[in-house]
Amino acid sequence: MAGERADAFPDVPTLAEVGVDWRLGAWRGVAGPAGMPDEVVDTLVPVLERIHAMDEFRDFMEGRGFGMIFLGPDDYRQFMADSNEALGGVMKDLGLAQ
Repeated sequence: MAGERADAFPDVPTLAEVGVDWRLGAWRGVAGPAGMPDEVVDTLVPVLERIHAMDEFRDFMEGRGFGMIFLGPDDYRQFMADSNEALGGVMKDLGLAQ
């Protein structure tokens, strides 16, 4: 359901290629409580970014067909808001939410 074919599955077409206008993928994230002190965020974010860049982590994820991007706190917050809105719309359209 990605915008382009996954390298791990080159023969599997995207939904767009078969006429379906929909994108969705698995994602993993790390979040903390609202109001987390800046010094904690400023310590954790660079550590998570270094882990994301490690060959061992990247090889593990890519070997299982997972794409990867790293989003800092502001971009991740926006991603979550956009995802919530999009998935909420689908749930409403299907009658699973009001």
